[in-house]
Amino acid sequence: MTLSLVENKVGLSKTHGHHGELIQGIFTTNKGLCRGLVTLPFKEAWSVARFEPNSSSEFTINDITKYKALKALELTAHYVSQENQKGYLEINSNIKVGKGIGSSTADVLSTIMAYIDCYNITLSNKEIAQIAVKAEKASDSLMYPGQCILFAQRDGEVLRYFPGQLPFMEVIGVDLPMNTIETLNLTLPEYSESDIISFQILVKLLGKGIEQQDTSLIGIASTKSAEINQKFFPKPIFNELLRLSKIIGAEGIQVAHSGTVIGFIFNPLKPKHSNNISLLNSELKRLSLKPYKFTI
Repeated sequence: MTLSLVENKVGLSKTHGHHGELIQGIFTTNKGLCRGLVTLPFKEAWSVARFEPNSSSEFTINDITKYKALKALELTAHYVSQENQKGYLEINSNIKVGKGIGSSTADVLSTIMAYIDCYNITLSNKEIAQIAVKAEKASDSLMYPGQCILFAQRDGEVLRYFPGQLPFMEVIGVDLPMNTIETLNLTLPEYSESDIISFQILVKLLGKGIEQQDTSLIGIASTKSAEINQKFFPKPIFNELLRLSKIIGAEGIQVAHSGTVIGFIFNPLKPKHSNNISLLNSELKRLSLKPYKFTI
């Protein structure tokens, strides 16, 4: 940690959300079994934080429902030994809550970054992750932008760095008709030995897909992870969407494991890609779902 008490007067930061996960489960590490996930970036979702110091005796925020962001502000001030430096936090976000696309993590991280921006403080990604986990109890890996990692969401630690970036992919997403989800209210999945063995295979398969820039391997890994998750947090019409993904030539599907969104993964360089997307959009609309597109 590098600390300076020089103020910029106003701290600003923007954090992008995610579209659920490519894989999520329990993985073997040098510390034993550990829960982890690999996040799928979603730059169309974002949260912007603005922090302005003042002479108040407490931190205040423009939206009282964003209590995790306020907690992150308090924790960050304590971590850098500036508990007496209060101020006003303003959060603006386009991320819907309870969808599994990183609303709270984006708020928390943009808050931490806005605060340290205000005081010209430098924190490592690991330090930021530890603060985020304390604020949220479980956090996504958004504090490592541009890096593909296996992340322990409840410990704030990187379990594995993958060799490079995700290949160029196009994703058609939909928000399924189900109740919004509060991750911390969910009972943690009790994976079987077979599931845990599968996760070890999937993380290797995902790593190979990244190393070889092979979208099909990534699609296989994410689809299997989504199928395992279906035993614990089932998505409506999942089997129909899985069947549809195979018919229209998708590389696979991915889900927000504790959310409501699902994505169809495509390699846009493959033949008939445009036709496949058109067919998928038509079928999704027939199912009364509203598709949207983003790229990786």
